[in-house]
Amino acid sequence: MAVSAFTRVCAPVLALSLLLPATPAAAAPAPESIASFQGSDEIGGHELHRYDNGAGTVADSAYPKPRQFNGVSTESRLIGASLGGRQSLFQAMTANPDGTLSLAVGAPGGTELRSWNQRFATAETPFDLTPDARGVVTTEPVGETETVLRRYPVGRAGAGVVLARLPEVRRYPDGVGFQYSGNYNRLTGRHVNINLGYGQDRLYTSLGGRPAWARYGGAFGPIVTPDGATADRILLSASGIAVVRTPKSFWRISAGRVEPLAAGMFGADRGERVLGENFNGNDHRSALSITGDKIAYAVPPPTLPDFESLVVLDLRTGTHSRYALPPNAMTFPFIPWILGSTAWSWRDDSVYLMRHNQWLSPHQPRMLTVQALKIADGSVRTLWPADGRSVPGWQGPRILGADVHP
Repeated sequence: MAVSAFTRVCAPVLALSLLLPATPAAAAPAPESIASFQGSDEIGGHELHRYDNGAGTVADSAYPKPRQFNGVSTESRLIGASLGGRQSLFQAMTANPDGTLSLAVGAPGGTELRSWNQRFATAETPFDLTPDARGVVTTEPVGETETVLRRYPVGRAGAGVVLARLPEVRRYPDGVGFQYSGNYNRLTGRHVNINLGYGQDRLYTSLGGRPAWARYGGAFGPIVTPDGATADRILLSASGIAVVRTPKSFWRISAGRVEPLAAGMFGADRGERVLGENFNGNDHRSALSITGDKIAYAVPPPTLPDFESLVVLDLRTGTHSRYALPPNAMTFPFIPWILGSTAWSWRDDSVYLMRHNQWLSPHQPRMLTVQALKIADGSVRTLWPADGRSVPGWQGPRILGADVHP
């Protein structure tokens, strides 16, 4: 990838910058962070898993536990995470006597944290970190017809800046479609019902089951493309580039530019499979590359119980390249034969895969493994767990674009 292309992709995103910190030329690059930040209604919040440390343990969870807030032991819990799970947002279990909430930001698993107090509106709930970990994002229902999203500074009390307004109040969370999906907040007794994705010059969500967008500070509305059509499907990369489908066309959205894509390359099913079709009764999630020029997606096996394959669509040439995925060391029935979700590396043309066995019941865990497929030669290596086997994951974690950070 050319430096200029990478620079364009990582351009500042107004208040929510995706700009990466500078690294000395002679320094070895830090390991790429691979995470899964997933909601769980059972525990009322989120779990943050990390897969780049070999252990694959839960780095942080919504279960309250004591952490040192400015040297004082405080019961607190995880409520948000930055891009790739590099930083976590914690909230004290109780409000201060003056009505302010105590918040802290630190590395996953951190126990000694610097905290600050922030006052929010009565119905306002903090629920996420911005991708760059410099802002706390809140949601506030206003009456019965509007939800306001705001951004507050990290590390100090400050006034909130309106990120966007949603012309509805949701009673229940959406499924995970972008980089964050709502969940129940046990601290406040409220549902946080926001399906939120961070674009390069705007935010993304859904309205009436269809993707929607809003410029920072504006109101969410349907994504209408230059041909006057309304988008009904979307993929969003970790860098904020989007690919959308309308009933008659396909488009790439990057830094405010809306560019047409040839519909023929998406296939006779109009991209159902490319954009993440469900098949064999299982959920599959496609991934758009960091530069927005490739889509990785799963295809069903010709016969069962064969393994699914990964296909990469090159949006520049229209070619589809198929890559076979190897079996896992675990024996049936815990063979991770479902390619549940994918995410693209920032560093090279590699695709991270989270594979798992079929879902059996809420009382049995999925067996998970995380692998990386290198596009250049089709080689696959298991990243986690290190022994090539599978490990249980009760909440059915998945990796999305925002779960990887260089």
